[in-house]
Amino acid sequence: MSSMRVGGAEAGQLIHPPKCSKTLSVALGVIACLGALAVAGVLIPHIGYGSIAVGAGGLALGGGVIAWALFSRRSYDMGTKSSLEAYRDTYAKKGKSAEKKVLKQTAHAVRSPNDSKIYADQAFAKMELLRRLTFQEFYSEGTASLAILLGDSQEDGGIGVPLNIHDAQFFGIFDGHSDQQQCAKYIAAELPYEIEKRLPFASGKLNADTITGAITTAVKCMEEATVRMAGGTTATCALIIGEEIYVINVGDSRAILVKERDVYQLSEDADPSNERFSRSVHKMGHTVEIDTSCPGLEGHRVDGRLAVARDIGYDFVSAQPKITRISSNGEHNPSEGLISYQVGDYLVLASDGLWDMATNDEVAAAIREMSLEGKSVERMSSSLVKRAGETWKQADYDPDDISVLVVKLGSKE
Repeated sequence: MSSMRVGGAEAGQLIHPPKCSKTLSVALGVIACLGALAVAGVLIPHIGYGSIAVGAGGLALGGGVIAWALFSRRSYDMGTKSSLEAYRDTYAKKGKSAEKKVLKQTAHAVRSPNDSKIYADQAFAKMELLRRLTFQEFYSEGTASLAILLGDSQEDGGIGVPLNIHDAQFFGIFDGHSDQQQCAKYIAAELPYEIEKRLPFASGKLNADTITGAITTAVKCMEEATVRMAGGTTATCALIIGEEIYVINVGDSRAILVKERDVYQLSEDADPSNERFSRSVHKMGHTVEIDTSCPGLEGHRVDGRLAVARDIGYDFVSAQPKITRISSNGEHNPSEGLISYQVGDYLVLASDGLWDMATNDEVAAAIREMSLEGKSVERMSSSLVKRAGETWKQADYDPDDISVLVVKLGSKE
């Protein structure tokens, strides 16, 4: 179940309502110019110079419409598009560099404004809620562990598997909605192998273009397979391949890198209130509204229905993934999208059930404390889930589904 976000607008208010498309605007401008010239051409012989002003005014108006259409950042299609119609088959636009786009997206994620929680004055609980958990440990030496606290919807899922190519590993968190885990379970089972079979066999051909291409094509395949299901799911995943980790995000689950002294957000929450995501909503012909049905938890929703602006399964929001990357090659310049990780750092993937109750800094502090105490990754994931559940309880709300996957980087023992 995806959470609602805090908002301050009136109930039912449209956020950034859709406008006409650039193509249509240019066409209208050209028509206005031609019409003005035609009127001037007819009237000038009969009325004189007065009609020149009419023609000039029409030209100015038409030119203004064309200029607005060409240079405005906020012009959207009036018709609706399905997620597959709007999906771009390559990660970077035609003629653009995937390498540059990955760096740019990583820099965006690092400075993301979304490190907030529903109750800013509510400290992340140190107590652990005593409630049945579903555990899964993927590696016998305990380098990765998933813990899930199932709330009323019971629709979260996760996975961690080795791939049969390039000694790669895949981890993912999937926050399903409206279909009793059907979509989330399907994506968790199939996405790793859809990516695997699209990666180049020769290691010399592994680069930003081929890896992001494999990811983008695989996600589209998943959208095609699930778009007729009853619900949908978010997907926040990590593909570890060689010295690099590619983070794949569709929706509002989140990935962070916890280092000894720093923490870096590696994904952007696809919040409909964020203009970077609402633009794609409007380009597809839909709206963003404020839902006040739950006092204190007012949120932005697509068409008043869905609390995330990107999703796999629903055809009225984009499934286009945002992809970031970190590396162990030592290059570190976050403002330029270069993030370096070391052996012993931690990767945390979690659904919004955690992030609604804890900031990146609170989660990082908890991880560091448990690491110093020698706690296993299984203990870390279960503790974060329990503490998030207790924080929900202290806020007088039943816990959302909470999934936390902790990976200790640098070893696949």
